[in-house]
Amino acid sequence: MTGTTTATDDDAIPLWRAALPGRPLTGLTVLVVEDSRFASEAVRMLCLRSGARIRRADCLRTAARHLQIYRPAVVIVDLGLPDGDGAQLIAQMAAVRDTMPDIYHDRAGILAPGGLERLSAAVMFITGASSPPVIAEIAAALAARLPDVGRATIPGAGHMAPLTRPAAVAELIAVNLDRA
Repeated sequence: MTGTTTATDDDAIPLWRAALPGRPLTGLTVLVVEDSRFASEAVRMLCLRSGARIRRADCLRTAARHLQIYRPAVVIVDLGLPDGDGAQLIAQMAAVRDTMPDIYHDRAGILAPGGLERLSAAVMFITGASSPPVIAEIAAALAARLPDVGRATIPGAGHMAPLTRPAAVAELIAVNLDRA
């Protein structure tokens, strides 16, 4: 069978990405952080026409609430928002994204049997008071395996506290470093 190729499971396009003709963004969610109704409406029409779902936020505070719930594939951020600099939100999102390989692939091996128990560094679990209950359960299970653990809760914060309350998180990190 010269000249033919056979698709394997590795080559298959995931069903959520199998775009409809003329709708290349099918299955993607776009978060638009824009205070101009005209600009956000234009992006909304483009997204819907291309098959994407859209979430809109008109300020950084609303964007942070969306990011606590949704994981958009694309985020479009206005740099001049009424409650702050959109570039700061972009930088914070990039910092969170850059930690993903360490979290998901356990590069340090700390989740392997005995991995947590051998840590000699002081650890602090920081949770938001409005975080889903499972976050506290995960923190408690991990804390039970660690030799030196601090715990802190940020009032009014959810599970995305580094994005929504960066100053409070930075203060608690400093406290943990001081006690180490």
